[in-house]
Amino acid sequence: MGGVTYQEYRRRVLVPGCSCDVNNRAKASYLLQLMQEMATDHLEELGEGRAVLLEQGYVFLLSKVHLELLQPILSHQVVDLVTRPHQPVGAQFLRDVDFYVDGALAAHGQSAWVLTDLKTRRIQRPSAWKSALVQEVTPAKDTPVLQRFPKLELPVERTAQRVVGFSDLDCNQHVNNCVYADMVWDLLPAELTWGRQWRTLFLSYHRENRQGAVLQLSLSHQGELYLVNGDNDQGRSFEARVTFLPAEQ
Repeated sequence: MGGVTYQEYRRRVLVPGCSCDVNNRAKASYLLQLMQEMATDHLEELGEGRAVLLEQGYVFLLSKVHLELLQPILSHQVVDLVTRPHQPVGAQFLRDVDFYVDGALAAHGQSAWVLTDLKTRRIQRPSAWKSALVQEVTPAKDTPVLQRFPKLELPVERTAQRVVGFSDLDCNQHVNNCVYADMVWDLLPAELTWGRQWRTLFLSYHRENRQGAVLQLSLSHQGELYLVNGDNDQGRSFEARVTFLPAEQ
């Protein structure tokens, strides 16, 4: 395991141009992908990866993710990633991921994962994970991913329909969590996505979507806050909150 511990895992990446947008900035979906890979790679390094979980009849699924961007991360920049898991809160396993560029903190993310029965899709208690690793970590000092937001009744300004295709799926045979960020950005107004800098992204996942599922997307906003909801035939599938920096005067 090369000295890897459960308290911390590090990795260095070079941002590929194909993962950047028209502004040459790393897409939000790519940053979420890095957060996902840091979690899975960390467990793989410790011998507690996907195959081991599948043998126990479980899989980790993402419940919520919060990402704060402190400075743009650009194409072909070197990014140092550091992830630190924390003790579960209720049924949710918390994990931080910090993004450093040239030694400066460029972004901070926190994800909440739930241990799920592979067949029933029911959420399990953390104690069901047959690993002593969770006993090694400390509670999180801050939990932005678990914050509760006030319910806002805002008029819907834009809608779209999205049919789930094969390329949206991952090894769990449902839409990968990162793809939802691309759905959100595709619905945002062009005056935002072409030039404006986003600051925070919060995604909450409620229901899985498999190939052929039809998602009804809706957009509303208040000031610099933009809300995107996605519904499938069973109800609310995901919710997203994106904030942008004020436009330069």
